[in-house]
Amino acid sequence: MLEQFTVILILTAGVFCLGFLLSVASKKFRVESKDPTADLINSNLPQVQCGQCGYVGCSEYAAAVAAGKAPINLCTPGGDAVIRKIAEIMHIPVTSTYGMKEEERIACISAENCIGCGKCARTCPYDAIEGQLKHPYHVIPSYCMSCSKCIDACPKKCIAMVTPDPTTDTWDWVIENSEESR
Repeated sequence: MLEQFTVILILTAGVFCLGFLLSVASKKFRVESKDPTADLINSNLPQVQCGQCGYVGCSEYAAAVAAGKAPINLCTPGGDAVIRKIAEIMHIPVTSTYGMKEEERIACISAENCIGCGKCARTCPYDAIEGQLKHPYHVIPSYCMSCSKCIDACPKKCIAMVTPDPTTDTWDWVIENSEESR
């Protein structure tokens, strides 16, 4: 019994020493950005590392925007709110030219072709896909951020990006004046 306790104590001490050494090394060899604007932009990005902007990750995209090498409207998951925040940071007036490049789209799973493997749900960074194994999965439209990661993960290729049906929140309401319509 004493031998087991000694082994556990030695292993625990070793883990704590290793953790301490890693902590010291991370502070000593930290690579800090030389551009505070890029850091500020990066802190306002959604950090999903989806690659839709054409860059490997959010920090690389932020550095390109700060350097003036990328437009501010490439972050699809961040949407209009991120575009406006980056415009504010970069002191750029927000105009219609900085709107989203494409119309809003969400993932749609074909229930007839879905085999219920769940790979799409495991890949989705927004938890927008749910279901049970061996049953067709489905997308929760309000959670989908159009990152398209589920499309690549699906072995049956039964997921497509579609324009969502309008809801009472997204409908373009045109209300006629009751006196003019008479």
